Amino acid sequence: MGVTDVSLTIRVHENGSTKDVDAQLADLVDEGLIDELIQTDENLGGAGSRRLLLEETDIETDYVLILDDDMYVDDGWDHTMLPLFESDPDIGMIGAPFMIPGTNEIRDGGRIMTWGSGIPAYDADRDILIRDQADYSALADPDVSSISVDSIPIGSALVRTDVLSDVSLPDRQTFEDIAFCLDVANAGWEIVMSCETIFYHDKRTEDDTNRNRTDWNAKLEGYRDFCEKRNLRFALPQHILHEGVFRVPNRILWVISDIKNRKWY
Repeated sequence: MGVTDVSLTIRVHENGSTKDVDAQLADLVDEGLIDELIQTDENLGGAGSRRLLLEETDIETDYVLILDDDMYVDDGWDHTMLPLFESDPDIGMIGAPFMIPGTNEIRDGGRIMTWGSGIPAYDADRDILIRDQADYSALADPDVSSISVDSIPIGSALVRTDVLSDVSLPDRQTFEDIAFCLDVANAGWEIVMSCETIFYHDKRTEDDTNRNRTDWNAKLEGYRDFCEKRNLRFALPQHILHEGVFRVPNRILWVISDIKNRKWY
């Protein structure tokens, strides 16, 4: 957590998914660095954990900062993000763009959603929602404090608590941040990306796990070639071959790897 002048209540959920952290978290509670530690015997996963933390949120709190467990915030983030809320009561969510430590590349921060045609040869007659990254060049403009976006990553999001009263919380199994943001926008709230704040996302643990997972991308490309040669026009996610040959085995490998490493992402 970076340096801040605002009064914070820090709530952490530990669901038994990470090795040897119980004692460390208990020490942080004793030192006053964590205000409330929620522990569950059942591994709820990242989606369930976020849902649980939001369910426990005190609605009298003005704002909620939602962070991934390996997200590091910028010092003074409150001086750049909170004034955005104060300047416009219609802003419901603010996203902070984030980098991987040691790089100069923005990995995520804001997305622009547009409707477009489906993938040729598979789903050409069906409109789909296309996600594009926001224009990050605004980060270099000292006169721009924020830009309007359609979606932000939920792992680096500052949310006005009034929003939580206006929309349904995402599902415990998925917690799809794009769907959540679209619900927020449909409820009449504005969503912006801060151009004066950078967070840092340490994804090394996830990358280590991913090295042990079979790369199914090449097989998926082969499946696409199979469809193209036969001019198949199925919606790819619903196609039985795709489900049976690619998604199910891939997910099984993920679960086995996560159980083996006692981690859930």
